Amino acid sequence: MVKCQICGYEKESSLVVHINKKHNINIERYKEKFPEAEIFSEKYLKNVREQVIKHNKSEKMRQKSKETITKYNENNRKDPEWYYKWNRNPELIKKRMETRSKNEEWSKHLSENTTKRNNKNWKNPEYREKMSKMKTDQLKQWWKDHPERKEDFRQLILNLWKDPIKSKNMLNGPRRFCYAQDGV
Repeated sequence: MVKCQICGYEKESSLVVHINKKHNINIERYKEKFPEAEIFSEKYLKNVREQVIKHNKSEKMRQKSKETITKYNENNRKDPEWYYKWNRNPELIKKRMETRSKNEEWSKHLSENTTKRNNKNWKNPEYREKMSKMKTDQLKQWWKDHPERKEDFRQLILNLWKDPIKSKNMLNGPRRFCYAQDGV
């Protein structure tokens, strides 16, 4: 229950309509006069929160959100400053990854779709060449940005070459277990 501080009227949900119609003032002025006064009951706020959450999780909102994000990305992709900020800003990347890692549905969707897409695309030699070049460029940039980690990675690679199985995989690419059994 919430109680009007002007006339003592009580209501179970909200005093917004009462204050506007009966006293002819808006909520801002009411809050100025009575800063401690409650306008909404806890029950009402809880109900509204549940409705908002249900609405935001609806398929319609997911689709609308997806369209908005896609449109936003398409409009800004050509802007180098936006692209750099979106893809290189460590704080944004960290925040994005934390949000995604907490969302199990996103992780499942991403892993299934990525695996299917990669398996399909990797059969295309042009795609493999493009990805290899991109990864090489990214690695070169990483080396420029992190010269202090160079020795750690150098040691890691040397240790990989010492292991006969891993060095063979680095030369030939990893083989599936079934191939290893056949002697291939």
